[in-house]
Amino acid sequence: MRRYLILLIGIILFASCSTPVKFTADYQAKYNGMTTVEIPEVYELVNIVLALTQTGQKDNYIIYKNSDYYKLIWSKFGSYKDEPIVKAIDKLIENNVFYHMELKMDAYSYQIDNDNKIIRKKYFNITSRQKSNTLSKLIPKLQDFACKTNFTVFYKSNLKHYTSQISYFTDSINIDDMQEWLSLNFHNPPYNSFKVVFSPLIDGWQSAITFSNNRFNEVHMHIRYPYYSDSNLSPKSQTLKKGNILFTELNHAYINAERKKYNQRIYKIFDDYSKWLDYSKSSNNYRTPIQCFDEYLNWSLVSLWYIDHAPENDLDKLISLNRNYMVNTRGFLLFKEFDEFLVHAYRNRNENDIIADLFPSIIEWFESNRNIP
Repeated sequence: MRRYLILLIGIILFASCSTPVKFTADYQAKYNGMTTVEIPEVYELVNIVLALTQTGQKDNYIIYKNSDYYKLIWSKFGSYKDEPIVKAIDKLIENNVFYHMELKMDAYSYQIDNDNKIIRKKYFNITSRQKSNTLSKLIPKLQDFACKTNFTVFYKSNLKHYTSQISYFTDSINIDDMQEWLSLNFHNPPYNSFKVVFSPLIDGWQSAITFSNNRFNEVHMHIRYPYYSDSNLSPKSQTLKKGNILFTELNHAYINAERKKYNQRIYKIFDDYSKWLDYSKSSNNYRTPIQCFDEYLNWSLVSLWYIDHAPENDLDKLISLNRNYMVNTRGFLLFKEFDEFLVHAYRNRNENDIIADLFPSIIEWFESNRNIP
């Protein structure tokens, strides 16, 4: 079984580094083989600021607004919605909503010390997908906001709520089972550590990134909390469905390691996205060959995960819900056909075959469907 660390308040001092991350010997000794689930303090601070922005209020996907916690945020911080940091961040994201992901990802690079000062962490310099830390110039304004709002007191007073949500991922959704299943079905990916990072405020935008330094590879998965429920499913099936939030970020690490040898063929497949993606829906955000292929396979793995873990009475319903979500909600036009193919291939695979062994036929399916009108 994989051990867990629940990390809520940082205690590591910053040491400057020229690379995005610095995985020293002591870091590797502590985190090798570890999966951590975290709601970091500065990360939560940045998400609160995002919730106060005009863009965060208007956009239906940046912030989850149907929770008591969201109401609490507005009761505690609403009077500070015109603070300089709120306006500065709103200006950065109003015409580029994707940029809010970079800001919150870079928030992982920071912590609050014992003097309530926002400082850089010892091992992290840049934790977004950018070449420089997107928050570095905003820290004075963010510090001012934290002091004015007495943020650290608020954060500590809500530790029980944060711990409860973290425990849902570690205990109910059970990351151990997901990683064991993926490891059995793929050749083990070259990753030493996994970090699951989230906020009770995050809604529809998720991301994952891998960092490598000193021969140590770590995956950061930025996800949301699964608030939704489906009364038509059994409790076990509801938990499985909620686990998609984590499973579909975690499995990228395994897909990426196996897919690389097929990249050249994948580049040739996706020369016309109009047959694969509905540009009017969220699938429009996956218009590169790798992104498009990975997302098709990513969510089809959900169906395979269901086959091995769902109650028999709910299995067909769960797979149908998955296909409906991908085609009608997200706009992956041929997902139903691909999922039917992969489910059949998985159920009829040779006795000792794993999912990784199906990759040649998966690539062939995409190639054969490339020219279908």
